[in-house]
Amino acid sequence: MLAHYSSFLRRLGTIGFVVLLIFASTVRLESVPALWWDEGWTLSVARHWVENGFYGRLLMGSYSPPGLEAHFTVTGWVALSFWFLGVGIWQGRLVGVLFFFGAIAIFYLLAVWLYDRRVGNLTMVALLCMPMFPQWHPVLMARQVLGENPMLFALLSGCCCFYLALSRNIYFMWLAVICWAIGLSTKAQAFPFWTASMLLPLALTLYSRQWKYAYPISLGFILTLLTTRSISLAQKLILAPHTLPSSGVTGIYDVLVFVPDLDVRLRALHVALFLSPTIIGVVYAFRESLIADKYSGFKNAVEVGRVMLLGFVGSWLTWYIFSSNGHPRYAFPPSFVGSIFVGKLLSDLMDKEFKVFSWRKVALSPAVEFLNQHLHPERLLAMLLIGFWAIPTTRMLHQAYFFGADRSAVKAANFMNTQTPHDAVIETYDSEIQFLLNRRYHFPPDQIIVDLIRRAIVGPKQKVPIEYDPLLANPDYLVVGEFIKGLRLYDPVIRTGAFRLVKSFNEYDIYQRSR
Repeated sequence: MLAHYSSFLRRLGTIGFVVLLIFASTVRLESVPALWWDEGWTLSVARHWVENGFYGRLLMGSYSPPGLEAHFTVTGWVALSFWFLGVGIWQGRLVGVLFFFGAIAIFYLLAVWLYDRRVGNLTMVALLCMPMFPQWHPVLMARQVLGENPMLFALLSGCCCFYLALSRNIYFMWLAVICWAIGLSTKAQAFPFWTASMLLPLALTLYSRQWKYAYPISLGFILTLLTTRSISLAQKLILAPHTLPSSGVTGIYDVLVFVPDLDVRLRALHVALFLSPTIIGVVYAFRESLIADKYSGFKNAVEVGRVMLLGFVGSWLTWYIFSSNGHPRYAFPPSFVGSIFVGKLLSDLMDKEFKVFSWRKVALSPAVEFLNQHLHPERLLAMLLIGFWAIPTTRMLHQAYFFGADRSAVKAANFMNTQTPHDAVIETYDSEIQFLLNRRYHFPPDQIIVDLIRRAIVGPKQKVPIEYDPLLANPDYLVVGEFIKGLRLYDPVIRTGAFRLVKSFNEYDIYQRSR
């Protein structure tokens, strides 16, 4: 009877958790967080693909090549959502929410397979209750039209299938290869870290001459590379009749991938301090998997899977601290996947057989004796760690949902669509405004964003010239949002008096040309 009652409570708790997660992921979907620059390009391309049959952007009312939007494997799903549900913000963001639910379901399953159910539960606690930045919380990231959650869903699905290929049936290898290839196509940023996740266990199997694992890892690696290339070629063939060739951008490596500037490195290190639970969890898992005992090879597919995730998270964190431009968003994938090692650490802390300290040596007092005999100090420590990190996370979510809801982009676009002449030309680099406009608009070439990021990185130490004339298209209006304000693209032309401010909607300023 007691077991039945306990099972009922667990099921009730699971249902409550899912309902709460669905509510948190969908309420105010169109305004929390505020629509922004990275989303706008993908939404615009998807909109034009659905409405005009053209995969690209509009520039002064004419077709323009794609450029800064997410990959086809993201934009295509957004376009499909538009086709079924209509064009709109929540319709586009719904795609990320669905991939988020798929990602956490697969991730929970993987945590249970590689460890146990308690680690799976604590992984979800670490994933949802301990992120310290909005760019690290999976729910807030899912509510945006970005490639991270679709990428993680595909890569983690590939890991699950590969585990099944090693432990049950080798034919699951084909599913793993397809999932990995889709994930790598979704965000090219993941390629070096996925490569590390394959090469680390491969090197260990070669060292220990475990050919039964070395062969499938090698095969999976090679087939995934070939499949990824095939997806790229297939995309070009599918889109060729519906798009224009993109010119691309140069210098993106120097502002995103390898940034040796000392100030940037210090900023990345400061941000990484908030990843302390993940870093400690990775170090603990590395010690447990490869150092605690003399390494003698993998005992089963579980150990292979653990080392694969260690390679992925460890290499990504290393790059972020020592090479990236320090933006918190680029640490989201290792924060997400690294939650499994935080869950494992918390689980071990709650195990009565696990001892971090010799509490009796710390202080011989009745209080310490009471903790040691009744409350289990390590378990108390684990709960305190969760609470310490969960409090600022809760505050962050409260701020986002109750004070961060922002529809100013919609209001600014509605003003332009209803209060300006039909033949007006609008200059704006805020892509979310472009997505919502029904007027002709002009924007700078894609290469400009590289110069703007470089200027933001080096700051006042070095002048980075921005060679762009906002008056090139002879615009009647200028719209400047928060993201572009921070990059100061239009500051020079505004200071000349060429435009006068006529309306403001929270973070968006609308200027009219002074003629």
